[in-house]
Amino acid sequence: MKNMENWNALSRVPPQHLKPISFGALKGKSDINPQWRYKAMTEIYGQCGEGWSHRLVSSVLVDGIEVCRRSV
Repeated sequence: MKNMENWNALSRVPPQHLKPISFGALKGKSDINPQWRYKAMTEIYGQCGEGWSHRLVSSVLVDGIEVCRRSV
């Protein structure tokens, strides 16, 4: 039961933590504030490094912009 409570607590991002994307291939979608993710995970699972962690999986340059992929 606790797993589904955690899922429900993290499954919807509060609107104030979403930023609309207004250009490019992702136009019309939203970007999630990464700080909200870390805060929400800390509230549910505890301090980063104890109950959960994240790491950089890959990093590439796309049109001169660094794009990072992370794993939580």
